[in-house]
Amino acid sequence: MARASETTAIGGTHDTDLGTAGAVLDAVGVLRITADRAEALLLARACDWADLHPADDPADAAWEARPAFDDTRDQTVDEPSYDVPSVRWTAIPEFAARLGIPTGSGQQLILESLETRHRLPRLWARVQAGQVQAWRARRIASRTLHEPADVAESVDKEIASIAQRVGLVTIDRLIDEALLRLHPEEAELRREQAREHRRVELHTDGTADGIAHIDITTDTLDALDFDSAVAAIAHRLGEQGDTDPLDVRRAKAVGILADPEAALAILTDQPAQPPADAGQPAEPERPGRPARPRKQIVLHVHLSEAAITGTEPVGRLDTTRTPVLRETIRAWAGRDDINLTVVPVIDLNDDVQVGQYEIPDRIKRRVELTRPTCAHPWCNRTAEHCDKDHVVPYDSGGSTSTDNLAPLCRRHHRLKTLTAWDYEILPPATYLWTSPHGRKYLVDNTGTTDVTP
Repeated sequence: MARASETTAIGGTHDTDLGTAGAVLDAVGVLRITADRAEALLLARACDWADLHPADDPADAAWEARPAFDDTRDQTVDEPSYDVPSVRWTAIPEFAARLGIPTGSGQQLILESLETRHRLPRLWARVQAGQVQAWRARRIASRTLHEPADVAESVDKEIASIAQRVGLVTIDRLIDEALLRLHPEEAELRREQAREHRRVELHTDGTADGIAHIDITTDTLDALDFDSAVAAIAHRLGEQGDTDPLDVRRAKAVGILADPEAALAILTDQPAQPPADAGQPAEPERPGRPARPRKQIVLHVHLSEAAITGTEPVGRLDTTRTPVLRETIRAWAGRDDINLTVVPVIDLNDDVQVGQYEIPDRIKRRVELTRPTCAHPWCNRTAEHCDKDHVVPYDSGGSTSTDNLAPLCRRHHRLKTLTAWDYEILPPATYLWTSPHGRKYLVDNTGTTDVTP
């Protein structure tokens, strides 16, 4: 029999036997109400934090406080501007860190809270009354943030009373309809601008199994053509004896399309012909695949001595900052379209330094390998795109060495330089941060921990 000590919707606690299905459902209902109320209050506290930290000087603002839709402004300028009060950029990291989220996520929470309170007042009232869940309000606010004031007002009137009952597709449709009705020229302009944002994105987070995800945003006709090509290759693989399920063969087809000659070969039943080298005999070929690699993709795979000798099954893929099984690495190395290169080992335990302020590339690389992301609490910006900060300033006697350098993204580098945020290195690759409000955060390669006494 289950027992539970739970917080009720009015803040008390109770110990109760949950011996029946009805009792469990009642407990779940109480927890849902409590969680929804907490999320609604979080939006209110985000607004309170913003109210306490107004940006009196535009240079200190996290975003420009002006209508996002303005016929007089240059539409080609991509700058954050919203029709809500602005907040000092230096205040946002403290708020985000206390919530245990990245600074950018904290800023988005504040923005969406202000948007709901200021431009969607009917929706705000229903959220605070417990009639609409906060996450739904945030989803609506994330859309109206970029819309003219009359669109936000129209959305508030139409959606507030039904926001808890309809799906996200309906909400998005109502917002789009409001824009088309009130600003058809703007809607057409956005349609044209959308073509400039066609893209292909590779998502490699969490690829310990050697599998990645690809998102493609492109013209509808191009997407249909691509789908047809994938389907054709998947079909040919099946005809050639591939017994994998259709979805797996379609995924294989994407890899084959990355090599046009291989794709042509498999579609025409002709073996792919690699570039001939003088004096070199032809090598056996696999149908639809080149005999030697034709494309160059660089992956940095890190293996410890234990992984190499077989006592540890996991390595790390530097390109994606994710673990990868030794068996996956072995499978990659055995493919005939991959050129394997072994580079010298870098011992990250050595402290390397130079007697100058400028940081040589070899030291930057060691810092990046030691700490793969920005060293600020909960920041996930990759170290390759970060500044390399002297933890103890060079002018104050700090050395240009691997023991005194940390990767900081530009935002958090400015924060450390211009505000009361401070930190120290606790080897190896551990950073103890102190916020302006005196909170302590320990950052290492496992993540961030609030260690405030």
